[in-house]
Amino acid sequence: MLVAHLIRYSLRRFTWKTFLPKRHLCSSVRVAPMPLAEVMSILPQAAREGSSPTPYESQTVSMCNDGGLFVAVGNTGQVIGTVSAMKYSESLGHIGYYYIDPDYRGKEVEEQLWQKAVGYLGNQCNIGIDIKPSQLEELKKKGFTESWRNCRYKGLGSSLLAEFINTEHIRPLTRLSLNDMVEYDCKVSTVERRLLIQRWSNTPKPGGAYAAIKEGRILGYGVIRPCIEGFLIGPLYADNTALTQALLLTLFALVPNADIYIDSPIDNPSFIHLLTKDMQMEPVFETVRMYSKGNPGIPLQKMFALSGIELG
Repeated sequence: MLVAHLIRYSLRRFTWKTFLPKRHLCSSVRVAPMPLAEVMSILPQAAREGSSPTPYESQTVSMCNDGGLFVAVGNTGQVIGTVSAMKYSESLGHIGYYYIDPDYRGKEVEEQLWQKAVGYLGNQCNIGIDIKPSQLEELKKKGFTESWRNCRYKGLGSSLLAEFINTEHIRPLTRLSLNDMVEYDCKVSTVERRLLIQRWSNTPKPGGAYAAIKEGRILGYGVIRPCIEGFLIGPLYADNTALTQALLLTLFALVPNADIYIDSPIDNPSFIHLLTKDMQMEPVFETVRMYSKGNPGIPLQKMFALSGIELG
């Protein structure tokens, strides 16, 4: 579906309806379900704080969850925090959009938002979250354990190898069976994400979604979609690095000279070399993937880019 690198973005300059100066901030707050329109309104602020959020993430969270978005509002109407709970199944979910106004961090509202998200996902759910390394000990106290680390990279699109697009082995997702795509995605994500695949398949140009095909079998796929600033690649799944390279070049060719971001697990030296040396991407920041019940079985050797920090 972002994205999304700091789990608690500063909302100091946030503008949303009746946002008021600090002298009017009140200690009395309420936490309630958040309408989609308000979710969309936080994206520019997240971009100003150094992230690259994509509207597709927030829209998808809203579409997939009935009530999985929450906002904390002071009694005079100012927004002081947000959180999303993406419930993929009864056994797997992801927390994102966890932003707290600096004046309220460490206070009751922070815990209220957290409990709303955790309560929505349920006790049986294995909850994932991507955090800053500095938040590691805080999440450990909540019962989460580290599964792996990611790094966000930034580079520029290039049309030098556009011939990969629409070749025999690289095809748009729109030309493939949705059921086959859902089945392949499930092998990596470990859950069925039909709605996500449908949305990514129809990513508006110049973005797009492509799969690697051999002898009629899907061996990988990648998506590039617009952010508030530039484009985000993710997910990017493939059976090996060679296939990933073909997909990556295809996606880069769609947006020549545009800023491109990708969040990649760092435990894949050959792919990181491809990003930093061949594609000349630069590291921006690091995040930690944690789970409340441990890694659900995601094969990192096939995950070359996250779906997005807000989506998992």
